[in-house]
Amino acid sequence: MTLGPYLSFIGGKAPLPDPAILPTYGDALRYLSYCASPTHAGTPLLHQVAQTFLDTYCCSDSHKTLVRRLKKTREQALRHCKGKGAETVRKRKEELEQKIFVTISPSPAVQILTPPSDPTTPEVVEEPTAEISVDTPVPDDSARDQHTPTDIPPDLEVPSDNLTPNQPRLRKRRHSLQLLADGEGSDGDDSDDSDFDPYPKTPPAKRSRYNLTNLTELTPRLAAEQLSNKAAARLLTRYNEVVGIPDKVTEKKIRGIKSQSKEAVLKELSGLSLDSLYFDGRKDKGTLISIDGTLRRREEEHTTLVQQPSGRYLGFATPQSGTGADTVKAILEHCDELEIDLSKLRTCGCDGTSTNTGRHAGVIALLEKHLRRSLQRSICCLHRIELPFRHYFCSLDGVTTGPNSFSGPLGTLAAGTLHNMEPRKFSPLSSPEFTPLPDDVLKRLSWDQKVLYRHVVAVQNGFLPAKLSRTEIGPLCHARWITFQSRILRLFMTSGVPSKFLPKLRKLANYVLNVYFPLHMDIKYKSSIVYGCVNLFKEISLVKKFVKNKAEQGLILSCIQGNSYFAHPHNVLISMLGDECYSIRKEAIDIIVDIRSCSDDQNLNYLLPKVNFEAVHFRNLCSISKNDGRWVYLTFLETYEYITEPPLTIDLDLSNFLIDRFTSDLPCHTQSVERLVKVTTDVSKRVSGRLNQSAEGMLIVKGRKERRK
Repeated sequence: MTLGPYLSFIGGKAPLPDPAILPTYGDALRYLSYCASPTHAGTPLLHQVAQTFLDTYCCSDSHKTLVRRLKKTREQALRHCKGKGAETVRKRKEELEQKIFVTISPSPAVQILTPPSDPTTPEVVEEPTAEISVDTPVPDDSARDQHTPTDIPPDLEVPSDNLTPNQPRLRKRRHSLQLLADGEGSDGDDSDDSDFDPYPKTPPAKRSRYNLTNLTELTPRLAAEQLSNKAAARLLTRYNEVVGIPDKVTEKKIRGIKSQSKEAVLKELSGLSLDSLYFDGRKDKGTLISIDGTLRRREEEHTTLVQQPSGRYLGFATPQSGTGADTVKAILEHCDELEIDLSKLRTCGCDGTSTNTGRHAGVIALLEKHLRRSLQRSICCLHRIELPFRHYFCSLDGVTTGPNSFSGPLGTLAAGTLHNMEPRKFSPLSSPEFTPLPDDVLKRLSWDQKVLYRHVVAVQNGFLPAKLSRTEIGPLCHARWITFQSRILRLFMTSGVPSKFLPKLRKLANYVLNVYFPLHMDIKYKSSIVYGCVNLFKEISLVKKFVKNKAEQGLILSCIQGNSYFAHPHNVLISMLGDECYSIRKEAIDIIVDIRSCSDDQNLNYLLPKVNFEAVHFRNLCSISKNDGRWVYLTFLETYEYITEPPLTIDLDLSNFLIDRFTSDLPCHTQSVERLVKVTTDVSKRVSGRLNQSAEGMLIVKGRKERRK
């Protein structure tokens, strides 16, 4: 639109232009913003005129309809003139806009404020709006130019002294208004200067025909942010404009660089000699797959594979079912396809489900049969301490009724909204095992761990702070038990529990305070596989100390017996080699040397030991003895099995451990694996193809590590 007549109208120097020349909402808002600027803040008349102009002229239904139709018209013109010159596009747009101008319904009457002789008492003059019909010709540019002023009213002058470096738009307005004052673009001719823009646009930078932006290093970061190709192209193009690089990044270029990066990360795995493999399975809904060129979504089993201790994401396998045989078959096919070498595999880590740890058809047992040697088993300790608490809670309150609910009253209350309950007066619980965590450790805790720690401190102090009482705890989920422990402690400190359930609730709070929380912190910050047997011994000691009821104590200990993988001789000997006491390390070395000299046969019959709950030291958790010149251990079946050398010590010089203790960075839990399971779920819903999805996940993990740096 032409700005000159409207500047004259706002300044009171000319009547309203022809109603057929309708401004857009953006133009009217610009005028109002201009009048409300710091330079013209003291001009109430100018502000009133602009506000009346905006409210009366630009808020009618007919004008809103016109704005929408003009937007659609511009899109049609661009599509119609695609590939043609700019002049053709401009002419086509003018033709289509003229058709809309002559068909728009008439606008209502407009109130025009003209400044009288006294500026403080404006006079309101009502001028009817001219009607537009199909027979009425559209005014040309000459009708617009007849209202163009030859000078700028005094109220619109922008003093340069009031401008600051933080007001670049005012500088643009001052320069543009000065052009009008000098007579440029307002002499009634047909020059392009008559179309005045208070916000002149900066001409776009010249595009280069060459790809000057190197995106190879940025691809992992783009994948970690999970940006689409379109969003990434726009972002990088805008960045190039800011820094002055004449290069437009297109979606095609992003897609090509991503494809190259995925091929590169997959090639990095070729020839990888894997010595430790941690895995976890999950059934994902909505997995994107391609069937005959058509994308479909379906439910699919995924087994995430991770190399430890580096935490390297190796992609995922897709077994046909959740059985151990299908899982092992899928893992081996995935490793063969990526040319990953399993000949030096020594350690396997997973959770304690029977699919993974079964004697005959478990994943680890079948891997041992395939490799024809035993593997060091690192079964998650965090899962192990969750299971006794679940059994303990169900024995006191009731069984579960779903993935996030219980049948008993305490479970129902714990699953509800707790941050709205009022705190109550309660007697504090003591915890001799509790040690305040230093600030550097607190910073490394997750949000759920911080919430649990604050509740543990509050229970010991006998007071629930107001801020903590309003803190929302994560939802109850049987796969996310640390939030359930926080909810038990919050429930113990609030007034929403009937008095008859308080004794049971006190028992549960005492277990969380004295058994669960100390064990959780020890496992998190003594996470090496060397401390697995030590953590198991501590768990047994705490249960026997703080659970006084014999029936309840027996229930918890029987659950520990079913997950006593770190009481197996392989893990006991590893913990003995890592002990600070010289005599304990010497005892372990003597046993391993004797085992080496007996036989080279591999005993693949893995059985859980019978745990000695009366042991006074962790090395006595498993009954190890020598029978007929060979070392054996007592299993949970009351039978004896031969002991083989721990896989982690094979080909190691044991004499070195007489001086320095054995150390290992392999974790005794699978929390890092569970984080990568979430990555597998996300990429399986975004792209199709197993290898393509695995490569996408590798880029995401790589980008997250770069972001932390």
